[in-house]
Amino acid sequence: MPQALYLQSRLESFVPRSLMRSVMSGADIQPSYPSLELCKQVGAPIASTEIEPKSKWPEPWLSRTLIIAAGKAGLLPTADHPDDAIKLAEMGRRGNAETVAYTHPGIRHPWNRQEPKLFAELVVAWVERRELPEGFVRLG
Repeated sequence: MPQALYLQSRLESFVPRSLMRSVMSGADIQPSYPSLELCKQVGAPIASTEIEPKSKWPEPWLSRTLIIAAGKAGLLPTADHPDDAIKLAEMGRRGNAETVAYTHPGIRHPWNRQEPKLFAELVVAWVERRELPEGFVRLG
């Protein structure tokens, strides 16, 4: 898995930015060149064959947290995993009962690059404890 992530990051630099932007619903994705060591750190939990290793999930935290799972996939597998967002929210609620998880069917990961205005509106609504913008669906 780490080698595949490393190779993917290198191959992406050959894809024209206009094509990448098109298949990523307008997200302006810039090429990145992580080291093989970083790819090992990121890829290890993903490649784990254990169902739910305790060390892979964080301990409960005290901050009120909004967890967003991007819901749009399509040609590229860029949707997040709602079950993981629900699991994180359950953990977070042990430290702060106001922690919640939502999804949005029209956004893909990384959606802050696809819909920066919506991202900003969501942050303001969350901080000001207002209703979230239209389209967000509560998970779990």
